Amino acid sequence: MLQKGPRLSKAGSRTGRDQRSTYGCLYLSGAAMTNSVPRRQSTARYRMLTTLLVRYLGSLSLILLQPRVLMAQETPVLEKLAKGVFAFIGVKGNANAGFILTEEGVIVVDSQMNEDLAKEMLTQIQKHGSLPILYVINTHHHGDHTFANHVFAPTKGIIAHENSLKFLQEHGSEHLQQFERFFGREMSKGIKVTLPTLTLKDQLTLTFKDRAIQILHLGSGHTDDDIVVYLPEEKILFAGDLIYIGRLPWLGDGDTKLWLKALEKLKTLDFKTVVPGHGKVGDRQALKRFESYLTDLRSAILISLIRGTPLEEMKQTIRLPDYQQDLKYQDWLPLHIEKVYREMQAEK
Repeated sequence: MLQKGPRLSKAGSRTGRDQRSTYGCLYLSGAAMTNSVPRRQSTARYRMLTTLLVRYLGSLSLILLQPRVLMAQETPVLEKLAKGVFAFIGVKGNANAGFILTEEGVIVVDSQMNEDLAKEMLTQIQKHGSLPILYVINTHHHGDHTFANHVFAPTKGIIAHENSLKFLQEHGSEHLQQFERFFGREMSKGIKVTLPTLTLKDQLTLTFKDRAIQILHLGSGHTDDDIVVYLPEEKILFAGDLIYIGRLPWLGDGDTKLWLKALEKLKTLDFKTVVPGHGKVGDRQALKRFESYLTDLRSAILISLIRGTPLEEMKQTIRLPDYQQDLKYQDWLPLHIEKVYREMQAEK
């Protein structure tokens, strides 16, 4: 359980006075919630990861055509998880989002990647009355989770990790242009870079009359700005892209060794239901299975390294049959092998 920390004033500065905000209290533990930014991210590294993204998604023609059709024709599915808690599940492994109703207003978890999908979720929210959108929480900086922040126009702010703000300040325009180029105009309709207005370093708690919402940074994994949204009373976890269910993960911005450490911390949370960043809603077993994928991948590559197997041969010979039914398995496994191979070479 988080300890209650000093309240934030409306402008985001710390104050010791007990001033309840109009739409619930914001408690902070472990770090100040601030608009300050961390270390500078390397532009060269970002461009290298951009190259990897193109390789992951395949040829440019496939990038421009296939995703656009999927997104245009298939709306995410709304799933009720508990009273006032909903997941908005992307079809065929596309990005998930969700929203949480409180007596004071609505908390949105990730905004979808384009205006049309965000408006679909906003329509679902409005079916529950005229409560204001208080906060949008971005689980990390990737465009499929942030590029429709503006649709929700939260009255209290957009919450993200401080590294997310730094990335979007330095690379947001370039990141958006890549999405437009990769996915085409239809799929990119109305997308914008909308910066977080409230940032955290470690953890914070949003406290309302009827529920508490914990926001936690458990370390780097999928990105260096991953956060999760945890509802302790309902035992529900919005894990962002720290967990994938039924789909191989995007590893381009991640580090699998650190990712496994973050998953270890996730296991200490008392949750029964998990909403992954991509894939269907699951339970604790889903976390275990995803952890096993990363572990099995690293183990297979380590054995090959010990044997002196060349990288290209690893790509041809390493198979992980327990995961062959997962989306992206055929296309992405060889690229995962190369990514983790290079990670492990650097770990020596």
